[in-house]
Amino acid sequence: MGTTVCVGSHDGNLYAVDSNTGQELSRFATRGEIKSSPTIAGETVVIGSFDRGVYGLNVNAGLEQWQFRTRNDVFSSPIIADGVVYIGSDDGHVYALK
Repeated sequence: MGTTVCVGSHDGNLYAVDSNTGQELSRFATRGEIKSSPTIAGETVVIGSFDRGVYGLNVNAGLEQWQFRTRNDVFSSPIIADGVVYIGSDDGHVYALK
């Protein structure tokens, strides 16, 4: 098995695929397009969506661990530093989520 690669899509899904085989390992559906790049820290992948959500998912199972709602679309890519997720929203705010 290769490295897990995660990619968001305009169809609103976050896909996790095996880098060696291209086999889909998991899929998580949001209610909006995903235009941000996912960020992986340990077993968690974080993504923003045009459904105004920021999602923390288990990278291997694609299961939601947590969710945060903003007031507008999220298309910036998250950064994770010292266990804190930093992400901007089209509502004019940058959020620090722990």
